Amino acid sequence: MQPDDIKQIRDVVKEELKTYHEETLLPAFGKYTEEVVLPAIEASEQRIRQDIGKLRSDLIDYVSRQIGGAKAEIIKEIRAERDRERIFRTTILGILERNQLARPDEIQLLRDIIKQGI
Repeated sequence: MQPDDIKQIRDVVKEELKTYHEETLLPAFGKYTEEVVLPAIEASEQRIRQDIGKLRSDLIDYVSRQIGGAKAEIIKEIRAERDRERIFRTTILGILERNQLARPDEIQLLRDIIKQGI
């Protein structure tokens, strides 16, 4: 075989590969992409969106429960503090009244203030 023959064979093989690539491989790859790859990507994307939606919902539920629990604790503490203040005021009022450290009208005024929660 002559170098020109080898070059000619190489050119023919190259042209055949190019033709096979353009006429067979590319259309087959395009069809495979459209029929298999893209639907798989779309299905994965849909699953991911569903998972994100569920995670979002779970997170909202968790945060709501935490806020509800914290809110209940805050209310409980506020009520306990109000009870302590009421007991303190009532005790002071009792001391003032027993020891006659305030006039009856002042005692009544303090009682009214305690009842109003001021």
